[in-house]
Amino acid sequence: MKVKFALVSLFLLTVTSPIFAANNKKSVTFTEPVTVAGVVLQPGDYVVEWSGTDSDVQVTFFSGKNKLVTAPAKLVTIDSRYDAITLRPDGSGSSTLVEIDSRHSALRFVESDASGE
Repeated sequence: MKVKFALVSLFLLTVTSPIFAANNKKSVTFTEPVTVAGVVLQPGDYVVEWSGTDSDVQVTFFSGKNKLVTAPAKLVTIDSRYDAITLRPDGSGSSTLVEIDSRHSALRFVESDASGE
């Protein structure tokens, strides 16, 4: 009986873990240079992953398996039909990332010192 319970628990953990992990990860594409926490990300595809408690999160940008930069953000609930990226021109030919919106949530970036890696 214990073995059967353990197998069922392991199966549920294996099946549900990717579902929960998917909620904290998103793919984004930048079509122009974008500054995040002082680091300029060139046009291309990135994976954004966030973690934290409540609405305060740390957002990490990856290119492939390479961690590029981590920045603080606020995770807020929204009701949107579209995915969107909000940028603010910074006058240097690059734009600063302000927000990444998904259908039910938005990552609003907080201006502060963050770590580029």
